[in-house]
Amino acid sequence: MSYVHWQKDITMLSSAGDATFTCSTSGVKARWAPGLSPVQIRQVGVLALTSILDPIHGKINFWKTSVYPSTTSTNWTSIGTVFLLSTNQVGKVIYLEPTSMIEVQAPAGVLCEVETITSGTVTAEAHMFVEPSWDTQVGIGTCGYVATTTA
Repeated sequence: MSYVHWQKDITMLSSAGDATFTCSTSGVKARWAPGLSPVQIRQVGVLALTSILDPIHGKINFWKTSVYPSTTSTNWTSIGTVFLLSTNQVGKVIYLEPTSMIEVQAPAGVLCEVETITSGTVTAEAHMFVEPSWDTQVGIGTCGYVATTTA
């Protein structure tokens, strides 16, 4: 059996379903969870959509949650941190590659949290670059799916 290999750039969404968020307040700004297919996270990043005027950077954390959409920080594992600097230009993705393999499968998810805020209103998007995790069988085990039964 052969597999079709794919890689995807995923735009994380806010709880309101918006792709963009502002960095003027701290807190969870975007979230994402896999469907049936477990994935490996290759990169996480932030796309700055407006100018970053403040020389004090914004600190944006990416977290893996054990149960999506949990916003209880005791359930979080760090994926990495992205820093928005005033030298970054509009339209560029400020990204990082995790130092270890990060697998995400249901019921886990990913959160993007603004920890340190920038002054002014910086608008951004959170992105992930993922690929399939072939080592995990889809929909089996503790991945949050329950087989249906017949009536």
